Amino acid sequence: MADRDSFAEYFRVSAARVPPSPESVLHGKRALLDLVLRSRSREIREDVVASSGEAGPLYVSRINDFAATSWRPEVASNSSESLRRAIDRIANL
Repeated sequence: MADRDSFAEYFRVSAARVPPSPESVLHGKRALLDLVLRSRSREIREDVVASSGEAGPLYVSRINDFAATSWRPEVASNSSESLRRAIDRIANL
């Protein structure tokens, strides 16, 4: 969620609803599921969120596809201190 614009575009939700500081969100997965419940795409909603409100049947596949095709770690690291530190450590290897 730290790459707000890409997250919003991929999951077809309003960027204004994506938390600006995702590390401050107490329950990140729950917040992600709640956001996706508001997706303009029925297919994405059904893939990611089960009728019970828990992770849906294609939750992992959708997250992996988002990470592989849309996520911009350099942008996300501006909103996520832990990601920025991880990227810095990897770069130092």
